[in-house]
Amino acid sequence: YGMTNEEILNPVGDDGRFAAALPLFGGMSIWDANPKIIDTLKEHGHLLHTGKLLHSYPHCWRHHTPIIYRATTQWFVGMDLPGADGRTLREIARQAVADTTFYPAWGRARLAGMVDSRPDWTLSRQRNWGVPLPFFLHRETGELHPDTPALLETVAQRVEQDGIEGWFALTAEDLGVDPAVYRKLTDTVDVWFDSGTTHRTVLRRLAGQRYPADMYLEGSDQHLSLIQISEPTRPY
Repeated sequence: YGMTNEEILNPVGDDGRFAAALPLFGGMSIWDANPKIIDTLKEHGHLLHTGKLLHSYPHCWRHHTPIIYRATTQWFVGMDLPGADGRTLREIARQAVADTTFYPAWGRARLAGMVDSRPDWTLSRQRNWGVPLPFFLHRETGELHPDTPALLETVAQRVEQDGIEGWFALTAEDLGVDPAVYRKLTDTVDVWFDSGTTHRTVLRRLAGQRYPADMYLEGSDQHLSLIQISEPTRPY
């Protein structure tokens, strides 16, 4: 089942600078550009008032430094995209919920409600640990590398050989990707998504194990965590 990537205007890069192609302020740090943006608005008569306020938000709770909110690339499970058999993942999930016995019983209604009513589920997180999303994105457009399927297979083989660190040790040049044009994605898979899917791989690979499992143990917050669509932005 595919993943969707919504197109959103995102003129600020991971380094806190405006995109080079942006008129007037391209390539500038947002902090350096702020007073120049105000001056430009004044020059064109589009600024009603400007002033400063003393406040503590938004600041990073850990670093105590100012943060900015950005529209960043996120990756979602396409719940309503048809699979090979023509059924959507939402339809399959609904059937799985109906075929499963829940303890306590009220867990069924809670999970069924989530499956029925929520849009596509996010699976990307901006963290420095976890299972990676091994993608290369165009530095200007944010588009996936055209050879992504082949790159994924190469990375999968490397991870199978060297473990998860195999991806983190790889450089763009190792895979024949131009680092000046494409950046290596550092996002990881949501940890709750990990725990909800690894049982499939584990049970299929362990000799003598039955698949599917007779019982699957979940925390009550697991399916809820899959629905979060944002993460705190990192400070610049």
